[in-house]
Amino acid sequence: MKGKTRTTAALALVSTAVLLATGLALYFYTRPPVQKENKDEKPGNRKKKRAAKRERKISTAASTRRERKTSTTKRERKISSSASTLTPPAAPSHKRDPQALVQFVLDQVAKETFPTSTEEKESFFMTQVSQGEGLVAKGEAYYDDSVLPFYRALKVYPKPLDLIMLLQKSVPDPVFQIIISVMSLEQKQMQLGFYERFPAKETNVTLAELPSLSSDGSVRRGLVTRGPIGAGHVVYRETPMVCALFPRFEGTRCHFCFLPLDGDGDHSAVVACTSCDVRFCSVGCQRSSWTLEHQFLCTSHYADSRESKLWASMSDEGNKNGHEDLYPHMIARFLASMVAEEAQKSQANGTFISSWDHIDRFRYLETLSTDNTVAEMQLIKDALTNKVPGIDEFLTDDIYLMLKGKFTYNTYPVHDAQGSTTPSSIADSHDNESSTSTLMEEPYRVIPALASQAVIGVGLYKISTYLGQAAAGNANVKMEFSRDTNELTIVALRDLETNEELLMDFIYPG
Repeated sequence: MKGKTRTTAALALVSTAVLLATGLALYFYTRPPVQKENKDEKPGNRKKKRAAKRERKISTAASTRRERKTSTTKRERKISSSASTLTPPAAPSHKRDPQALVQFVLDQVAKETFPTSTEEKESFFMTQVSQGEGLVAKGEAYYDDSVLPFYRALKVYPKPLDLIMLLQKSVPDPVFQIIISVMSLEQKQMQLGFYERFPAKETNVTLAELPSLSSDGSVRRGLVTRGPIGAGHVVYRETPMVCALFPRFEGTRCHFCFLPLDGDGDHSAVVACTSCDVRFCSVGCQRSSWTLEHQFLCTSHYADSRESKLWASMSDEGNKNGHEDLYPHMIARFLASMVAEEAQKSQANGTFISSWDHIDRFRYLETLSTDNTVAEMQLIKDALTNKVPGIDEFLTDDIYLMLKGKFTYNTYPVHDAQGSTTPSSIADSHDNESSTSTLMEEPYRVIPALASQAVIGVGLYKISTYLGQAAAGNANVKMEFSRDTNELTIVALRDLETNEELLMDFIYPG
């Protein structure tokens, strides 16, 4: 089954859903006490009252907050003072051309630094909404000036789509349409900027538009050289965006980078997680793992942890179709890392490239629901539900199958160049190295040249997913795992010219 490119509209909705889901973890409003309902009141009337209350939320929030306030702290005075410097002019501006207004708002937002703490975001949001409403109330001459404060409020609100729906009901249509136009243009600029910032220049490669391999005349993104590279030289090295060490190797290899912890050498730096049994080669790896995903999956001893349950079906005694169960664990780690990235993203003012930005552009293998799909999703929800608010609503069948299809199509096996025992569920398929049909059964991209080396885990790589598949004898680069870790190295097999596409011998799954 061939990998499919993303459908723009569908993935736009998915991207919005992801922003909403991760935003839940940073939601800065305190819910009011639950009011007891009058049981004698008709249900229909109660629903109408609740609906009316929601619609009044934006327009009354600022005044309600002022009534509750009895004093102003130094921090709040500082925030209020900072926000006041962003207040639009009192006199109406000249009527701008709509396109010029959209660009003006984007330019202004790009120059500004937005608050990062919960309290500052809340105060900033309330101030901007109040300014926007005040300008709208002055009349049509002030409509253009109201767009900027409303858009500033949108930039710090944790649930953008909810705010858009409320604005649609509460602001004049000309104002709302401009806000939507600003969002659209900002998204377009971010899409174009992605390929200017990624991959980094020091990798010696870039993503270029190349003719599609199909006959439909479309284009694809392929990995090409920035300049000439000599045969035998390293093109780039890369660590995985998401990885997973097979459970069999837990305790003998670093949980984060896969470096061996046994055998010869000085292992005085080896540290164990303070809450479970997994081990790391250094404090650096322990901290990196904790920050990115382990904090969301770690519970008591590893054998009883959420993480081990995600891997249970991949154990040596697991079911015969264990290959299909690689990805609940990987997807759980990916979702956890998205939440961890939110703090970095909020401080980067539009320049940060998130894991979702990457996976959103990956091709995928169409994946159908099976009898195990519901159980796999439930494992992920059980693992993350207490630490990733909103995961139950976000992780639907469609999103899970889409993520699983992307992981399946783009993941590489991590090989041990020195050789070690391979999990039986993987080794069985390597008994006959000459059997291409057997290799194609693997749930990841297989590298025939490395088939004799043990597979110790799997990794999803941001750059290497764009490597082109070579025809017979046409490969110009090879992949190595020469550092005993999950860091891969791409080496030139011959002299490479500038703007030459990198082609490697590998087999797509399925």
